[in-house]
Amino acid sequence: MNHIKQSFGFVVILVLAFGPPLVNAQSEEELVGIPAKAQEVCAACHGLDGNKSMTPDTPKIGGQASDYLAEALEQYKNGMRNHPIMGAMAAGLTSQDIQELSNYFASQTSQLFSKY
Repeated sequence: MNHIKQSFGFVVILVLAFGPPLVNAQSEEELVGIPAKAQEVCAACHGLDGNKSMTPDTPKIGGQASDYLAEALEQYKNGMRNHPIMGAMAAGLTSQDIQELSNYFASQTSQLFSKY
C-alpha cells in the first residue's frame, strides 16, 4: 500500500510540474472568465474545462452539477472524503473559491456520455 501511495505521489508531482506550462500556453483572451484557482490548481489534473484526465483515476468534472462539485470539494476539505491529493488541494479553498469553481466547471460541456 505504501508503494502505491509513493507511486501516486510521484505521478502527481510530475503532473503538477509539467501541467502548468500547458495552462500557461493559453492566450490571455482564452483565460478570461476562468477562475484563477481553476487555472492555478485544478487545470493541472482536470484540464481547464474539467474534461482532461491526467491519470486514469482522475475524474472528468466538466459539466457535473454545481451543487455536487461544491459538496465534493467541501468533503475533501473537511476530510469526509479521504483522498490525499484532493484533500490537500481543497484545504486552502475558501467558500467563495468553492462556489466559483463549482459554478465554472458545471458550466462547461460534459464529456461524460450515457448510452441511454
